Amino acid sequence: MCVIFTTRFTEAVSNEDCGWIVKLPFVTNRKPFTTKSIDRMCEYLYNWVFKSESAMVYPYIMIQPCLSNKREYKVITIPSQNITYIANVKGKGNAYSIAPHERILNFAMETVQYFKSRCPHAITHQLFRVDILQTRDNKLVVNEFESIDANFVPNFGRSIHANTSALEFQVKSFVENFWRDQLLSFEVIRECIVKTRTGELEQAFIN
Repeated sequence: MCVIFTTRFTEAVSNEDCGWIVKLPFVTNRKPFTTKSIDRMCEYLYNWVFKSESAMVYPYIMIQPCLSNKREYKVITIPSQNITYIANVKGKGNAYSIAPHERILNFAMETVQYFKSRCPHAITHQLFRVDILQTRDNKLVVNEFESIDANFVPNFGRSIHANTSALEFQVKSFVENFWRDQLLSFEVIRECIVKTRTGELEQAFIN
């Protein structure tokens, strides 16, 4: 098991003084564990992660500082399709972006390009949602890169998106076609499709 302590994120929010948050994988939409005490965090990790039957289930644990403003902008950006928009806003706190939200959207695009330049061989294909927070110093920080499949429906600010259904359809079609092309790039999958159409695959299972 790997414990990930997000050093750069911690440095960026060093004056927040709001405690810590522990994030586990495979627990989407569940409330994470938060505490202001390092001792309590260690106790939680020992009793509920390392000591429990789940110890071998989680490949990693991520520890981050909490921010005082928990308002989070979730931005979809697909550079190849010239698509960037705020899909949703979650969390309590003060709004730090107003229409047309250029600061938030530009920041999201910059972070995706930065990720691409620093991790050119990552298998994400830079298809993810950028979840953005703001510090007390009014500095934007990336909370996490989330899978674009998690939620790309433009539910935020109906007035911002002239035609939300068209935008959703455009992204959905792109994502489906993209992953279809990725799957078809594997020779073994192409062969299975061909054999399925000709009946060879079914005959092979019968034999």
